Amino acid sequence: MKEDSVDEKAARFIAEYQKLKEKKGLEKFLGLIKQVILSSKQDNITDKEIIDIIRSLGFKEKLYPAKFNELRKQLNADKVSDANEDRGSNNDGDQPPASGDEIEHSDAAAPSHISDALNGVGHTEIAE
Repeated sequence: MKEDSVDEKAARFIAEYQKLKEKKGLEKFLGLIKQVILSSKQDNITDKEIIDIIRSLGFKEKLYPAKFNELRKQLNADKVSDANEDRGSNNDGDQPPASGDEIEHSDAAAPSHISDALNGVGHTEIAE
């Protein structure tokens, strides 16, 4: 078996890097539009319509309904978890309660578990 040349290895590395860069871009994008995704059902917007819009933006990562549904579940779980953390951290009285804008901004800045949802990794259920 012939070993790949340095040029071939570099080309493969660059291709893999570009895939990773695209995936990270999609993760950031989905974190920024989290609230829209979560409110789309109330706005009578279907997952297919949202997926079509995202595809039209040129992301190469393939979204399909089952993956998108898993993403929505994960975003909902994150929202509940964030709300519970916010309530718990304000019980000491040292910090004023966060406004809705601050909570949304923190979600956009640090999306959590989006990569897991995109990769089909199972989500954890939150007991109430």
